[in-house]
Amino acid sequence: MSDESERRQQILEAATEEFAAHGFLGATIKSIAQRAKLRSQALIYWYFPTKDALFEAVLDTHLPIFQVVLDPASWRERPPEEVLPLLARSFLAGADKPVAHRVLRLVAPEVIRRPEVADLIATHLIGRVLNFLKTYLGHQI
Repeated sequence: MSDESERRQQILEAATEEFAAHGFLGATIKSIAQRAKLRSQALIYWYFPTKDALFEAVLDTHLPIFQVVLDPASWRERPPEEVLPLLARSFLAGADKPVAHRVLRLVAPEVIRRPEVADLIATHLIGRVLNFLKTYLGHQI
């Protein structure tokens, strides 16, 4: 693993713990940088342009469904009998990851109270899966 990918992973791990401990709005770039033992919080922006992008990367890392929907073209020619159960299993596999539980449990109340967090979740979580299904099913038809 290169130094750059190790640093990115270090930031993702620190962000995961901060989001799990403090929720999306409670976690700060400064606290993530401190947890990652970075000299400057500005380094986070080298890897992730915004806090939203960092949060999305954390979700991508800990929710297996995103590994499936990341590349719709790779699934395009496979039959629905194979793809749809795989999609469901990958969604449910997130339930087996304690870190994903902690992140989502703390973010869920913020979705209710803060529209900007709800928009982020809707766009990233729901939107990506729905776009995958739209592309895949459109090709199948």
